[in-house]
Amino acid sequence: INRTEADGGLSITGLSSPGKALTFKLDGSALTVGTLPANAALDGTWTLSFTRAELEALAIAGVPLKTLQVISLESPGNELLSDVVQFTIDLTAPASAPVIGVPSVLSDNVFTTTDLPSTGTQAFLLSGTSTADTATVVLTLTGTASTIPSVVVTSTASNWSVPITLAQLNALGQGALTVPAVGKTQEGNVSGASNTLAFTF
Repeated sequence: INRTEADGGLSITGLSSPGKALTFKLDGSALTVGTLPANAALDGTWTLSFTRAELEALAIAGVPLKTLQVISLESPGNELLSDVVQFTIDLTAPASAPVIGVPSVLSDNVFTTTDLPSTGTQAFLLSGTSTADTATVVLTLTGTASTIPSVVVTSTASNWSVPITLAQLNALGQGALTVPAVGKTQEGNVSGASNTLAFTF
């Protein structure tokens, strides 16, 4: 469960013996956070729900990896135990936003066709750095004619790079272009915005 998922709250549903009393255990102890159904419905269904604030409390309470088990009281002294389900609550964003470097070809903040390499389709290589907890960097290329969203780059050893092609530049259109980025953890938590690379094509 990442930050985006937690923002909308969480509902967990299940099936047990109709109408029977239920107990929920988190990490082996009685669960006291969330909206807990006292009994299964007459059709055996039940729903356990958490608000954003409750998920935040659970995330702070201990290690990210959690275990959940449901116990149905079939009759006095006779309990039916569910399988143990594991899940992770990790709401931590990258320690800081990625940094976009300025390619040497853009040192004057202008890119023209005379700056193109003699061979290949690559216009220039865009690269930068990120924190160790950043798994991917997501760039958004915005021009006068269009926007190319969600250009995803894998961050390796706190470094990343992605080729920008002439076809992409032509699609964005001539004029002012901007490239901001955000970092994402393995769990999908998002950093703040990076610096913005701005140049004219």
